[in-house]
Amino acid sequence: MVRAQIDTMKVISQEAFAYIHRHSSNFFANTMSGSLLKRIKEWMHEFENMYDIFVFNLISPIGLTIGSIIILSTESILLGVVLTLWTIMYVTTQVLMYRKKWLQEEQAVSSKSVWSGYLADTFSNHDTIQHMWSIVYEENIHTNKLTDRVRKEKKTRYYGNKIYATAWWFANLLRIWGIVSIILLRQQWVVEISVLILFLLYVDKLIHELRWIGNIFKRLVSSLENWREYLALITPPHEIQNRKNAFFARREKP
Repeated sequence: MVRAQIDTMKVISQEAFAYIHRHSSNFFANTMSGSLLKRIKEWMHEFENMYDIFVFNLISPIGLTIGSIIILSTESILLGVVLTLWTIMYVTTQVLMYRKKWLQEEQAVSSKSVWSGYLADTFSNHDTIQHMWSIVYEENIHTNKLTDRVRKEKKTRYYGNKIYATAWWFANLLRIWGIVSIILLRQQWVVEISVLILFLLYVDKLIHELRWIGNIFKRLVSSLENWREYLALITPPHEIQNRKNAFFARREKP
């Protein structure tokens, strides 16, 4: 897995280097070099992050969820159904909410990229700024870009808190739902008290694991958004296209 991860990063990085450098001069004139560098560096990090998420972080929660449902179903079909319905509702709600958060992350990441790219360009053109004595003008531009970034980051973090609150309500709903079901079953002498203990133990562990899945969704949303920023560099067609069946003269090495 280590070799596959590193080799894939190497291959895609080589392809990105070759593709970006085949853009015309207009592309580089209209794109901040600091932003280009930032996108490529972040993409390398995000690919590694997504790889680790899929390989190492999703197996345990999925296996525990399926195993819990199977074991509880052998003790009580009703408890197995309750756990299954709750899991479907929880995961569906989380996916839909994180999908909306993805759109907010898109705006936040784009604003962050613009701000950091602008910052890098001002540092690399420090002599020009000093020569033109435009530091006050650049400070105003920087303040506007930074304010836009802060506003969008606050928005996505506030919505993240709403996702956490929703997960908390779902966790308590499962506990209440399960206890009520067990009380009804006990009144009919269908299950033993040991099933209650078994259910609560599985519920606490399952809630912890599914909250971890929520964090995985959060990381995936952030990684996918940074990937979108990167794909915007390698998906646009080159401005200057080679003519079909064009003849290329090979330069001889000196």
